[in-house]
Parts: sequence; C-alpha cells; structure tokens
Amino acid sequence: MVALGHAAAPEAHLAQIYSAPVGETRGLRVEIEVTAENCGTPMQAEMVRSDGKGGLASLDLEVTLPGCDALGELLVLQNLEPGLTLASR
Repeated sequence: MVALGHAAAPEAHLAQIYSAPVGETRGLRVEIEVTAENCGTPMQAEMVRSDGKGGLASLDLEVTLPGCDALGELLVLQNLEPGLTLASR
C-alpha cells in the first residue's frame, strides 16, 4: 500500500493506493480509528477501482464517526463493492 498526502496540512486530502493482479478476487475493508480530532465528525471518501482494461468505477462513502466516548475504537466498513451494503462494528 502507498500512502499519499500529509495529514497535518490544512483541509488535507489523503490517498491510499493498493494494487493487486487483475483477476485476483480481493475483499476490501476500511478501518477508521476514532480520535480526539475526528470523533463525532462526518467523513467523506471515494473509492476508485480500475477494471484492468482502462475503465474506472467509483464509490462515494460518507459516514459520521462515533462520538468521543469511543476514542481509540475502530469503525470498520466492509463489503465495499458497488451495490453491496456497508457494515460497521
């Protein structure tokens, strides 16, 4: 995985890039740690996937993080394929 961007920048935009060989089935799971800086706040992200043939598909994610009583816990988003349901624990 490659991480791009700098979290300390004002209104930072960050990217994490993961690549796998075409044809391999991979599940994707996003974990967001609840911190004092992000607790209770809305968070937006976009997942962009290549089909290996030059085409792209994107999925917009929007979630409000748990309150500050959940500091240190992880919000887990699973089944991040278009058309499937997001699940959190």
